[in-house]
Amino acid sequence: MRYTIPDDDVPAFVTYLALGVLEAIRAGTVSAEVGIWTLGRPIWWEPLEDAGLVPPDILEVLTTSDALQEIAPDRYEAVIKAHIARLHAALRTLPNATWLGEWNVVEE
Repeated sequence: MRYTIPDDDVPAFVTYLALGVLEAIRAGTVSAEVGIWTLGRPIWWEPLEDAGLVPPDILEVLTTSDALQEIAPDRYEAVIKAHIARLHAALRTLPNATWLGEWNVVEE
């Protein structure tokens, strides 16, 4: 299956997804390694960067998420909190904080 999102809705979708992952990491629901394998993977954020669909402040959170596992324990909570705050701030500036998508069955 594929989920198709209009270009105008991509920034909000990506921001909400990133917020959910970071909140789950902060709550201890998932490990910091999740930051690498979801948000921080170049295969995830490079197409967004290349297409220019996501504002730079949101992209910076994605591109630095690969280092979450390497942060010193005494700074970990502060970095996660700062990422979450940046994403909340970004949501407030988006012209459209909602998204509409469509599931498509892909026959292979």
